[in-house]
Amino acid sequence: MAKKVKKKELIGLSIILCLISFVIPFFIRESEDKLLAIFSVSLGFVSTTATLITLYIAFKLYDRFGIETIFIQRRTDKVLELVDLLKGKYMYPIGEIGEYNLGTNRDKIIGIKELPFYKLDKNKLVLVSVEDYNKAWLKIFEIKRSYWLPKKIKKKIEFLEFRIFLKTENSLSKEFIRINFNEVDEKIWSETYPKMTFDEFLSNIDDLVKSIEKWLKKYSNIKLDLNLGEGQK
Repeated sequence: MAKKVKKKELIGLSIILCLISFVIPFFIRESEDKLLAIFSVSLGFVSTTATLITLYIAFKLYDRFGIETIFIQRRTDKVLELVDLLKGKYMYPIGEIGEYNLGTNRDKIIGIKELPFYKLDKNKLVLVSVEDYNKAWLKIFEIKRSYWLPKKIKKKIEFLEFRIFLKTENSLSKEFIRINFNEVDEKIWSETYPKMTFDEFLSNIDDLVKSIEKWLKKYSNIKLDLNLGEGQK
């Protein structure tokens, strides 16, 4: 985006240009020209300069409150739509000594990583039920295809789009951690490809939420508390 001109800079520049326009006729006048005529020409120069400055300001305001604003607003709406989908989304990974109750709230993810027993599970490979997984993230994938979603946020969603799910016969092995997303009675567990550890999965979710917070802070005036652990109201 183009650098915005500050108000003080614009006022100062306008005054300087008007002064220059006023004095120019005095430097280019002929010796026989009358002072009153030169003064009249100077005022005409100032008037023309002021008109051009007004047109410039009008253009900048049109750009600010027109096309650019509409573009940013549509992107903001799409980002907030993504936030609504992430809010209240829970995961229930089954670890070494029990089941985690995990949301997309960054504070909660950081808190879980600080628990002593997390060390037992952090390097385990993720297993999911394909039906369960797709049901959980389908709407997120649909938003990712939207033109209006910022590219940096799209990039952070890509980790969820596994290329292949490989069925595993030994889902209870200690090398795996099974992640539930929804209530599905019969689950056929599959390993993801590319392979991903539990720690990588949580870090990627944290990065996604962080990218949303960063974008909204930069482009939106909305003071939003991204407590993604709370469900939609």
